[in-house]
Amino acid sequence: MTNQPSSDDHMQNRINNIFSGEDMPAHASLKEFEAMKSRIQELEEQIKQKEAEAVRIAEEALKNKKATQVFESTSSSKGQPDSASVKSDSWLTKFWNLVVGAHPSITNTREQNSARLAASFLFVILLLEFVGGIVRSLQTGVADAFSGTFLLAILATSVSYILSRTKWLRVAIFLFAMFFSSIAYFTIASQGTGADISSVMLVYVPLSLVVASAFLSSWAVFLLIGINVFAYYVTIQSTFIIPPENFGVQAGIITTIGMVLILLTNFRKRSEEQSLQEIKSVNDELQLANTELIGSREELEIRVQDRTHDLELASEVGRIVTAKVDNLYELLAEAVEQIRENFNLYYTQVYLTDRSGRTITLRAGTGDVGKQLLQRGHQLIVSSDSLNGRAALEKQAMIVADTSNSRTFLPNPLLPKTRSEMAVPLLLGNQVVGVLDMQSEHPNALNESNLPAFEALAGQLAVAIQNASLFEQANQARAEVVEQAKRLSLASWDSFLNAVERSDKLGYVYNQNEVLPFVAPTEESINDNSLETPIYVAGAEIGKIQVVDNPERQWTPAESQFIQDTAAQLATHIENLRLLAQSEKYRAEAEQVSKRLTREAWNEYFITRNDVTEGFIYDENQVVPLNQYMNGTDKPVQSHPLYVRDEHIGELSIEQPEDGDTDIVEIMSAVSQQLSNHIENLRLLEQAELSRVEVKKGQERFELAVRGSDDGVWDWDIANDTIYYSPRWKSMLGYEEHELTRGFVEWEELIHPDDREYATTALDKYLAQETDDYDVELRLRHKNGSWVWIRDRGKAIRDKDGTAYRMAGAHTDITQRKLYEQLIADRANQLETVATVSTTASTVLNPDALLQQVVNLTKSRFNLYHAHIYLLDENWSTLLLAAGAGEVGAQMSESGHAI
Repeated sequence: MTNQPSSDDHMQNRINNIFSGEDMPAHASLKEFEAMKSRIQELEEQIKQKEAEAVRIAEEALKNKKATQVFESTSSSKGQPDSASVKSDSWLTKFWNLVVGAHPSITNTREQNSARLAASFLFVILLLEFVGGIVRSLQTGVADAFSGTFLLAILATSVSYILSRTKWLRVAIFLFAMFFSSIAYFTIASQGTGADISSVMLVYVPLSLVVASAFLSSWAVFLLIGINVFAYYVTIQSTFIIPPENFGVQAGIITTIGMVLILLTNFRKRSEEQSLQEIKSVNDELQLANTELIGSREELEIRVQDRTHDLELASEVGRIVTAKVDNLYELLAEAVEQIRENFNLYYTQVYLTDRSGRTITLRAGTGDVGKQLLQRGHQLIVSSDSLNGRAALEKQAMIVADTSNSRTFLPNPLLPKTRSEMAVPLLLGNQVVGVLDMQSEHPNALNESNLPAFEALAGQLAVAIQNASLFEQANQARAEVVEQAKRLSLASWDSFLNAVERSDKLGYVYNQNEVLPFVAPTEESINDNSLETPIYVAGAEIGKIQVVDNPERQWTPAESQFIQDTAAQLATHIENLRLLAQSEKYRAEAEQVSKRLTREAWNEYFITRNDVTEGFIYDENQVVPLNQYMNGTDKPVQSHPLYVRDEHIGELSIEQPEDGDTDIVEIMSAVSQQLSNHIENLRLLEQAELSRVEVKKGQERFELAVRGSDDGVWDWDIANDTIYYSPRWKSMLGYEEHELTRGFVEWEELIHPDDREYATTALDKYLAQETDDYDVELRLRHKNGSWVWIRDRGKAIRDKDGTAYRMAGAHTDITQRKLYEQLIADRANQLETVATVSTTASTVLNPDALLQQVVNLTKSRFNLYHAHIYLLDENWSTLLLAAGAGEVGAQMSESGHAI
């Protein structure tokens, strides 16, 4: 059975954990620190409560051992009183405290409890004696009841009680024990031979010793035992109640009882002292824990204040930098300067991630060092080779608290005073947009404790960078749209005023009488006082309004504003007119194109459909092809053409009714239109079905080609960093179709460490258009841990600026080819070794030396453990060792080894 930890142990463990730092995470936020402060305050209150409870329990333990058990048992037997009874019995409590209270000179709590217990005991004995005397007097009379012995007992008890109320507590107990035991001997002496010695000796003497052992020391109890033995001896010698030879037995009983009481008293006192010592020890430990807790709380408050200050600085820096979203590079420059200045840092810089996510480029740095690195175009690869690259790769902060104790820190000659460094990734969700790097001249200035502030600052900076990028992109897009609209407007007006369909210039003059076409500027319009306002359409100036008056006319701002408003309305109106004219033109052109496409489509349809029936006829019984209809007719026929987009594709003919129905023309017109549309829809449906079949065949051909080549296909969306892997691509590496979905980084992780730099460099050069092809051979890790040789090749699709935004390719498993190549290389090396051995052996003429040279060369060139040459003896029955490689071979040859 295992002991379960108590709540006190759990609380103590929590306190110890707080002191050791296990419950004080370095990354705790301000909110968590506030919660931790509240928890510490709760623990302090609990410690105080536990301390008070421990003291109370100790006092209760002593009281329970020495308290007035008679009074407590009497009170408990009456039940628990309610509040009303407690108020009504308060006089009884006061009276009891008055008759049993300790003397004021006794200040020790333990002595006070002992005095109170002794006074309670003696007072109760005194009351019992008086009650017993009264009862006995009613039965036998006053003279018999209040005998000399009884009065002596009352006197002894009264004197002992009075002394117990003073500082002579132990003297009172000693006297009471003496008086009480003397009653026994007085009773024996007065009764003589008729006295019941056993009952007297088993009541009075043991009771006196019990009372003495409860309050007196061991020496006092020993003294009482001796006095009782002596008094007992004198009493029996004087009364001759028992033979002298039985005195030893009686004295032994008294002594044994006294010794047992002494042992019990010592054990009780030692237990009490041990309990008090334990209570004192626990109290000291609680005091020490309380002191340490107060110190820890003060330290924690200091740390909370520091972190609060850091967070306030981070918030202030974030507020400043987020206000400069109109220019990304000014925002970054202001951000690094604010961070360095507010946090008293040595150097601060910001890297931004490129589109591929494989490199980070320095975009802002403080001081002259930052300017130099920016001029160099400083870049880092996203890898574990550098602190900033590792922060971007692992998407978590990297801290070097003390550069002198770090093996991974790479010093920068431009920053020789760096003693601590922190690199925090700028994250937007799961996307790394850059890295904030900070360096200090002081060791441990950048550590886990101030990381939350810098992470909060990095988050604000990442959002600010995104907002600035989006703002810049929006401005650039807006400028491009405005410029494009301007170009399109000018091009549209140039096309509209093409000097073919209409003049290259249009204008009108209003001379207060009539509107005339504008021909050319007149001298009057040039020289006279005039007010001109350009006419803009989508930012492009397409004309102007000119108002002319006499030279004395002064144009007011209101008149100028009126002309500008008129020009704006005129621009909208004439632009709508131009758009309407061009839309009519484009509509006509579209109709012509539609007619041409319809005509070509039907011509192609008839060319590719040799079995197309020329027409059908319905003779009121059945529908048959026109070329199969044998019955001619001489009746007049009413015909109506069939048109599709104004292209004639056939005719609908019907015999003219004999009654000369005049509605036949309208009916045939409606029917022919519906028939034309239906025929065109049937043709388009057939054409779509043929196209779908062709596409499906193309897809099947592609899939068959891929399966036939046993290649795996991949398609990389560079802009969104997503990659499609075909099932065959994944199966080459032992993966299922639902696996490998994390994009480009996942492919990099699969590359063999020795091939990673070579493969990524080749890819980077191809994406940067430094090479024409991407075709590499590399090793990829199989799911089972083995390595598979792959030939990886692909082509990229680029935008107008040459930037690759998509790339696709194929993987070919060349593991067997590599094994064959290695096997061929090994075989070539072996043949070369054989040739070398043969050439060397041919130059040795001594047979023994020849054999020894051959085994030595064979062992060394083929990297063997050992080599021997055996020769048959003359009888062809035994193989004799002729030569052996190394010392072992020489020893075996000397020993004449044979098989």
